[in-house]
Amino acid sequence: MKKITIVGFVILVSAFFVGCGKAEVQNSQGGDGVSAPLMQQQKIESDALSQAKSETALGSCFNSEDATCTEFFGSFWNETNMRLGCDSSRVFSLESCPSGAAGGCEIMVGQPTDVVTWLYFSDTVTEDSLKFSQMACEATDSAYWLGGR
Repeated sequence: MKKITIVGFVILVSAFFVGCGKAEVQNSQGGDGVSAPLMQQQKIESDALSQAKSETALGSCFNSEDATCTEFFGSFWNETNMRLGCDSSRVFSLESCPSGAAGGCEIMVGQPTDVVTWLYFSDTVTEDSLKFSQMACEATDSAYWLGGR
């Protein structure tokens, strides 16, 4: 009886550890498996990039001092709220940010407060600072790095 209990325990523990691996999902090209959460995140990032590159912003705030421009997309952003979102060092516009950004971070994708902050190469934005900006963006919940445009 003791032997059967030990064997049953070993089988139970082995089955538990074998079943704890991430589920793999075969991609449509038939290549290596990709975990489902990773595929979902990649789709969200892809959708965010497509939206940010194709959708016209409701307005923007450009800051020449730190070479950034924030575009407003969500339904919360009316002209009054956008102007309040721009501090005195930024220039408010009802147009999109200029093209030629080195990278951008979209926060609150698809939400009423959806915004994208674009960074432009300058004295303050270098390759190194762009890498740190990307890491900070990717470390933030509900934020996605968009790359340049």
